Formats: sequence, structure tokens, C-alpha cells
Amino acid sequence: MHIGNSKLAGLMEDIDITGNQFNWAASAFSFGFILCEVPANMLLQNFGARKWLAMTMFLSAIILALIGSTVHNGKGLIAGRFFLGCVQAGVFPGLVYYVSLWYTRKEQGTRMACFLIMGSVGSAIGGIVAFGIMHMDYTNGLRAWRWIFILIAIPTFLVACIIFLILPDTPERQKRFLSPREQQVAIYRLAKEKGAGSQEQFSWERFRSVFKDWKVWIFALINITCMVPIVSLGIFMPSIVKGMGFTNLTAQGMSAPPWIAAMIGMISVSWHSDKRGERGLHVGLWCMIACIGYLLLIVLIHQGWVALYVSAIIATFSVFAANPPRVAWVANNFADPTKKGIAIAFISSCASIGSVIGGQIYRDHDAPLYIRGHATALAFSGVTGLLSFLLKYLLRRENKRRDTLSVEQYQKESYKVGDD
Repeated sequence: MHIGNSKLAGLMEDIDITGNQFNWAASAFSFGFILCEVPANMLLQNFGARKWLAMTMFLSAIILALIGSTVHNGKGLIAGRFFLGCVQAGVFPGLVYYVSLWYTRKEQGTRMACFLIMGSVGSAIGGIVAFGIMHMDYTNGLRAWRWIFILIAIPTFLVACIIFLILPDTPERQKRFLSPREQQVAIYRLAKEKGAGSQEQFSWERFRSVFKDWKVWIFALINITCMVPIVSLGIFMPSIVKGMGFTNLTAQGMSAPPWIAAMIGMISVSWHSDKRGERGLHVGLWCMIACIGYLLLIVLIHQGWVALYVSAIIATFSVFAANPPRVAWVANNFADPTKKGIAIAFISSCASIGSVIGGQIYRDHDAPLYIRGHATALAFSGVTGLLSFLLKYLLRRENKRRDTLSVEQYQKESYKVGDD
């Protein structure tokens, strides 16, 4: 929310940056992600979720506050966004890994949707809050964009405190929330699903096995392509809405409804995905529907703001509806905890490549209609859908092959167990 809304709240004029510099500041976050995501997730397993996630949120709050209070040029903004990406690199894969430690594969989609939905909640509320903060311009000598960063830092700090005080690490380590009987049940049902080959110990053999697994590379490609429309919408939604003919102030508030649609999409599709125990088709189909939304944004440019606004809602709904089953799909397909943690971190770091691209596709010289940006997002959504259908087919074929194995062969390959 903060960088996209800040663009319409005086950021570019106040620190005198060009549209190109803004795009690189948007992408700098992803460069930090790429650099730090794998080591961050490896450290997560040593520190435990409570301490690690609390620390990353605390440092994020500090950096957000510093950006809002001390940045005065493009280089400072780019540096601040880069270090924010470094700090937050362990948050998303850490949350995915954390959910997989507590819930079975069929339960993970809806649970992961809960924290993914919070991103859309933040964007929806952020548009409304930014509308109000625009009226704080020059309050205490600070431009409105600075207040956006500073005020985001406050709840981020509070969340860090809550995580540190109450979040349990794993079913084996928790002592406050479950009775001994409930703890045994939680441990048993997860151990039963992991299979005989599941191990907790790190080894270089298991580390190397991640990069020898063909599933990892296809998931990495899917995550690269899907993140282009996800990130571009997250950053440029206010600018896209403004291009439909609204003022800066009105565009802040009008950017909220598409995120409400995204929340509805994530809740409904993740629930249906969990109910059916299926991921790949849910990802592929909704990516294809997203293509329709982007196509409408391109072909309806002369039909007025209502048609364009509805098209933007369709695209946003569909792009984000595919997100929870995609994330759960990754976690479902690596049974061994150590391999799962490394694979999730690597795949997520690859997704940051898509985030870098997503920060570049909506350029100021393409305003107000951003035809090139919409066409690029359409293409990446289509590729994501096709890759998802391909992976669905390959996993189903692999599962049929596995069904023909003897008990000894199956146990030898048990670390590969996954879902389609």
C-alpha cells in the first residue's frame, strides 16, 4: 500500500524523482527479497517462528519510519525499499512454512488464504486511510506521503510485539495453547501425513535434492510469472484508477473496492480448493479469467470509466483468487520438513524476479490508460495458467507412477511425496 499510495500523496514532487526512479524504487524491494530469502528461511528453522518473525516485523517498522522521516531523494528511497525487502524476505516463506507445521495439506489452502487476505485488507483499508491522510498534508511540516510510511510503522511494531509474546513455534514446542492430549493429536496427524521418509535434520544431500527436483523449477517459473500481475496491481492500482479520469484524492478512495473483490476471491477460491483437495486447476483457471479482465481493460478504453473500473475489479479478483491455492500447492508437494523449508524459500526468492518485473510494467509515459502494462500483465497471467495446467498433468502422471512402486521403492522415494 505505502509506495503506490505515496505516489499520489506528493512523494515524487517532494523528493524530486522521475517516473523511472519511482519504478526502480518499487522494484528495489524485490532485489532485497531475492538476496536474503533463502538464508532468512534457513535461519527461521534455527531461531523458531516466534523470535524470527517478531524480529523481522520490528526491523520493518524501524525502516518504514526512517523512510517516512529521513528520505529526501531518489537514492534514499531506493535504499530504504531495498533494506525493507531484505528484512521482510523471511516473512512470507516463513509464514508458508509455519502454516505447514500446524495443518495438513488439505487444510493449508484456507489457512494460507487468511494471511494472504490480510494483504488485500491492508490495500483496501490503505486506500481509504490514504484518502484521509491526504488531508494531513503539511501537518507538522510533513507531506502526506511521509505520514503514510510513519503511520504504517506503528501497527507493524505492535504486531511484532504480539508475535513475540504469544506465537507458538511448533506443536512439539508449544506449552500454552493445547492440552497434552491435543498436542499429541496435532503431532500425530502431521507425522502420519509426512510419511516415513520425513526428517527434520539439515544435510547438504537434502539441500542439493531441492535443486535436482523438477517440481521445484516449474513451481519457480509459475511463481515468477504470477507475481508480475500481483505486484503490479499492488503498487500501481491507485495510478491505474487515476488514469480512468479521477483526481489524486478520489483515486485513493476508489482503489479500495478492487481489493475488497480480491479478498472475496481469495476466501471463496481457497475454500473451494480445500474442499476439493485440488490446487492446479484452481490456479490455472483463475489465471485465464484474469486474462479476460486485462483484455477488457485494453479493448474498452473508449467505453468510459465504469467499464474500465469493472474490468479492473475482474482482473484483481481473478489474479488474487489464484494466489492461495498456488501457495498451498507449493507447500503440499514437499513432505520432508527440511526440504520443504528450503524449497519454499528458493521458490519464493524466484518469485521476487517477477516482483521486479511487476514494478516496471506500468510506466509514466504510458499513462493514463497503461495499455502496455495491461498487455504485459495479461501475457504473464496466461503463461502462469498454462504452466499450472502442465504441472498438474505432470504431477498426476508422477502419482500414477508412484502407485506402481513396491513398499521398499516407495519408502526410498518418500521424501518426494506431494499432491497434484
